[in-house]
Order: sequence, then C-alpha cells, then structure tokens
Amino acid sequence: MKMTFLGDIMLGVDQLEGYRNKNAYDFYPAVASIAEEFKTSDIVVANLETPVAGEKLQYTFEPYSFNSPIDLPMALKRAGVTMVTTANNHCLDRGTDGLIQTIRSLNKCNLDMIGTHAKREKSYVIKEINGIKIGLLAYTYGTNAFHNGYYLGKDQKYMVDLLQRQELSHPFMRKIWLSKRRPIRYMRAAAKRLHIGQFDKQVYERREKGRKEIQSFRNAVTECRNEGADYIVAFLHVGGQYNDGPTVYTRKICRLSRKFGVNAVIANHEHVVHGIDTMHMSDTSFCIYSLGNFWSSTGVTVEPYDKLVQYSVTVTIDLDKEKSGRVKAAYTFEIFCNRLNDNRRVVSEPLIDCITSCTDGDMKEKMIQDYIFLMNRICNTKGKTYPLQRRYEVKL
Repeated sequence: MKMTFLGDIMLGVDQLEGYRNKNAYDFYPAVASIAEEFKTSDIVVANLETPVAGEKLQYTFEPYSFNSPIDLPMALKRAGVTMVTTANNHCLDRGTDGLIQTIRSLNKCNLDMIGTHAKREKSYVIKEINGIKIGLLAYTYGTNAFHNGYYLGKDQKYMVDLLQRQELSHPFMRKIWLSKRRPIRYMRAAAKRLHIGQFDKQVYERREKGRKEIQSFRNAVTECRNEGADYIVAFLHVGGQYNDGPTVYTRKICRLSRKFGVNAVIANHEHVVHGIDTMHMSDTSFCIYSLGNFWSSTGVTVEPYDKLVQYSVTVTIDLDKEKSGRVKAAYTFEIFCNRLNDNRRVVSEPLIDCITSCTDGDMKEKMIQDYIFLMNRICNTKGKTYPLQRRYEVKL
C-alpha cells in the first residue's frame, strides 16, 4: 500500500480573493496537480492550516488569523486528498466554536481528519489497507493562543492534541510578554540580553510545561500499537518560522516520537523545506523535519521572498508486509513549487514541470539553482549536483 504526505495548506487574503467568483469559490485549479501525481496512493494526507468555520465567523481578512470556505476542503477531496491534519497553531483562530464547525465541515466533505476533537475520543486513527494496519496521529506545539486569545479550559483540553501547554499559558508570564508599559518593556529587553525566561526566543519557539501532554502522546502511540497498528505515522506541528534547519526542540520531539514507537515522523510548521534524518533511517524508521508550504502565496506574492518559501516536498511511503508479518517501507519524495499561473492565481505544481515549461531564461536558471540547493538540504549533502527528475528514492 502507498501513502503520500503533503505540506501546509495555507489560505491568505490574496488566495481567497483570487479564487472567488462573486460569492462562490473554486480552489480545485490550485491543487489539481495532486490528482495526477498521487492517483495511485491509498492515503494522501495534507496539513490543513486553517479553520473551515463558516462565513459567520468571518473568512480570512488579516494575516495570521485564518478561516476558509468549505470549498477548500472540497477541492482537496476532489484532487485526491483523503485525510487532513488539524492539530496546528491555527486550529483555534476562530475559537472552540470554529474548531467544532471545522470538524462538521470536514465530515460534510467526507474527509478524514486527525488532531482536533469535538468530543472525548481516541487521538489516533487506524486504517487497514491491503492487510496492513496504519496508525495515524497529529500533535501540535501550540495554538497561537497568545495572539487569538483562545485558551482551553480544563474541561476542553481534549479538543486539541498538544505536545505541551498552550503558549504563554501562565497568566503572569503572559502579562509580562504582552505588556506595553515602558518599565516592563525595559525589563523584557534586559531579560532577552541575559537569556532569562526565554525572552530571547519567539513565542512559538518557547518551551512550555508539557510532561502530561508528552505522556498522553506516548500513551496514544502505545495504545495504537496495542490495537494492532503495523506502522505508525505521527504528524508533528513543531519548530519556528523560516529557520534554515530544525530547532533543537524539533529534533528532540522527533527523536522521542520514534523512541515511543512511531515509524514515520512527518513534521510541519517552519513553512520551508528541511531535511530528512538520514542518520537514523531504516525501512521501519523515517523522519523529515519540515515539508514546507504545499499551497501558499508566501514567497510568491507575499514576503518573505528570500527563504525559498514557495517550495515544498511531498513524501511517499510504499509499505509491503512480508509473510513473517514484518512491514517494510520504501521512501520517495518530490519537490513542488507555488507559482502564479496565466490567470495570476497561485497554484502548486511539481517543480520539474515548472522548470521545463518556463520560457524566461533567468527565472528558469533560478529555479534550477533553487532545486539543487533544496536537494542538498533534503538529503543533507553539500555542493552536490543532482540530475533533474520528478521523484527521488531515499537510499537506506
């Protein structure tokens, strides 16, 4: 059986407006390439980094706070996506009402989902395909609570699968971080210089208390295995923004995941492509630190333009079950590129197609150089030249 994993699905204001026709939306052209590229995959999973909470809660109208029409997951379903992960830092952009409405919307689209919950239930899903049981889980470092103000109460903790407490969950620390009073600003600046209280880090890279959350994650993996999962995939929303490589915490939590029994760790959130952990890879253990933005206008019509944010990597895992019952995996990947089509709309397409169809010599050369750079980053090599091809096999 075959699984394919896509990066972040983002929907900024320009994308929303670009695909609107009066009061209707058709996002299928933006992701139509999926239909052909992954038509042989049994499971196709994307990170849906936006609520789908209905127009009453306002569609996306400002940066860093999202809400998309149901037409978006409908387009993903039509293109061949079978499941989305919803445990990410934007899942509460429209509060718990928006989270619940998102689950209802995805159910209407017949899209499976993992990571958020409208009721108390298992954090994992098991799919059996061709005699192989696949366990899938999704967890996030936080929910942008410091920005959107939605902190889960004690009786709501089950709604989001978290790796630690929400950002700035301690009221006193939150007050210090967000205060605009001059004395407190001076105090923050001093603490930053002295590396005290994590004030030298971005909020989304802070480490919060998380012993209970990590134990819950570990228990879910164990229960998933005990329920018969042959191969377990964990989608982790961790890291920072636009870093050149994974943070120390990202490496740590990915390493812990495999120690807990996860076979494949698929990480997101950095919005740029990071490498595969080639040092600890086998036919039963795989990790990639960031898939990047599968569909987003960032790097195309929105800054930053110098971080290669317009690219993403898709990972495909082929599983085969031997007579002994042991499951073996083979891994391949493909690089995608967000670009403007002839109608000035952002679309996501295989990079090789973007390069071969490009008629602008300078732009074509830049994409080739970007491709070589990304290949070295993904494969953890330096200065190596890779032949241009559609899909690459990861050597074990």
